[in-house]
Amino acid sequence: MILQYSKPAYILYPSGTNLNYTLNYTKEVSKIILKTFESGSFYLIARGSSGAILSALVAKDLCDNDRDVSIIISRKQSESSHGENMEDINLANKPDSHIIVIDDLIDTGNTIIRILNDLDYHGFPYPEMLCISNSSGNLAGKIDSNYEVIKNSFKYITCNPISNV
Repeated sequence: MILQYSKPAYILYPSGTNLNYTLNYTKEVSKIILKTFESGSFYLIARGSSGAILSALVAKDLCDNDRDVSIIISRKQSESSHGENMEDINLANKPDSHIIVIDDLIDTGNTIIRILNDLDYHGFPYPEMLCISNSSGNLAGKIDSNYEVIKNSFKYITCNPISNV
């Protein structure tokens, strides 16, 4: 199901370039998450520095609303850090947990596919929600071969309304 933001919420890449756009986007994402899931804890899945920035800002909004939130990073192979890929994802294996993928926008869909592969590998093949800044009108044309996989992998996809721009 496509859930559209109440007002346009675009971001510029990289997501820290214009923080006003980014904050507008993360507030819209948070509003939809809270409206869709009235209870439970959230596991925000992100990849790369943009995903980490966005998920942290969404997490802050959700925490401000007294919700339990964890951020899980789907690490790129080239990344080295003191953490494991998808570290602590097993904590999401409890009742009333919601796995939500946060991304800036879909260009090819490859980032989302890699996150889905990581989730599947760890036993979580069906995340509930994908939050992006694309509009629903241009989503299919932009990601071509990955569109059906992405569309069928989530119960909800949040995005911008169709724009005539």
